[in-house]
Amino acid sequence: MTIAKIPTDNLPLRIRSPPVIREPITNAFPTVKDKAQHAVILDKQTGEKLQKDVQSYRLITVAVLVDRLKINGSLARKALADLEEKGQIKKVVAHSACNIYSKWQFCDTLGYSWRGGLTSVTARAVGGGD
Repeated sequence: MTIAKIPTDNLPLRIRSPPVIREPITNAFPTVKDKAQHAVILDKQTGEKLQKDVQSYRLITVAVLVDRLKINGSLARKALADLEEKGQIKKVVAHSACNIYSKWQFCDTLGYSWRGGLTSVTARAVGGGD
C-alpha cells in the first residue's frame, strides 16, 4: 500500500501553507550597562550641595544620596553620620541593612518622639495604638 503524494503546485494559495519567515536573532544577551563613576572624595561643590539640598529631602537614605549626588555609598554613609552629629537630620529607623533619616521639621509635624517611635496621639490618628 503506497500513499500518493498530492502535488501542491496547482492548489490555490489559501490551501498552501505559508512560507515560514524567521527573523534573525540580533542579540540574545542583554547589553552591559556602563559602570557608574561616582565620586569617592567629597569635593567643595558636592559638599555645598550636600549641606544645602539634603535638609529639604523628606526621606534620606544612602541610596538617595548616591542617586542624587553621584557619590560613593561609603561616602554617603559618612556624610549622613556627620549630618546627624551636627543635628541637621535625625535617624528615624536604625537597621543593619538601611538607616533611614529625615529632616527635623517633617518629623516634628508627624509627632515622632525620638526615643520610642510615634507618640500616642499620632498613632491613634494613623490607626494604631490603644
